[in-house]
Amino acid sequence: MEKENIFKKLKCFYEKLFKRIINIIINPKVELKTILDENPKQTTLVFGYALFLGAIPLLSCIVFSFFKVQESDKHFYFVRGLIEFIFTFISIYFVSWIIELLANNFNSEKNYLRQFN
Repeated sequence: MEKENIFKKLKCFYEKLFKRIINIIINPKVELKTILDENPKQTTLVFGYALFLGAIPLLSCIVFSFFKVQESDKHFYFVRGLIEFIFTFISIYFVSWIIELLANNFNSEKNYLRQFN
């Protein structure tokens, strides 16, 4: 019962994510105002958006290793995908830290979650 509830929540979250992506492409001004009005948790941002988007290079390296490379090179592509996956999260934190440091230079408030968003 609990697993079904978790899967329903994940399905609902990713449906909202795809709708948000489409709205950003079609009508960015309205969607960006909506995003600014939200106050999401940092864990939601990391494990919702970044986990999904960071898994794309990992999965592509794994799929590529099964179809295009010799047996001895498969570990290289798996490790490469894993490193890209890890650097996705490192770069997100690094860029949000840089934005927070530069906030005063651009007359903006220092709000770590807002820069993270």
